[in-house]
Amino acid sequence: MKNSNEVDILYTLNEIIKERSRCEDCDSSYVASLMKRGTCRCAQKFGEEAVELVISVSSNSSYSESVGEAADVLFHYMVLLQSSKIEFSHVLEELVKRNQQK
Repeated sequence: MKNSNEVDILYTLNEIIKERSRCEDCDSSYVASLMKRGTCRCAQKFGEEAVELVISVSSNSSYSESVGEAADVLFHYMVLLQSSKIEFSHVLEELVKRNQQK
């Protein structure tokens, strides 16, 4: 792990997603508009972004393009977790637990 700022951004992003998901009249919020469309739409968007990443790395796109696609996947994954009422911290705890079982 590089530094705590790289981990902190995930927690910060998660809090922003939580906050915006509760916003009923935030027409300017992409997260709010996506969440209003429901968990199925959030899942579909996550899948679309995942496919874009697969295409990017499979077609030898530029490194920076693949990094951007990977960031989109991570972001939409976190939105999907929020929409599904799955705590991001619980996912991280599960990863820690699995790593300790090695």
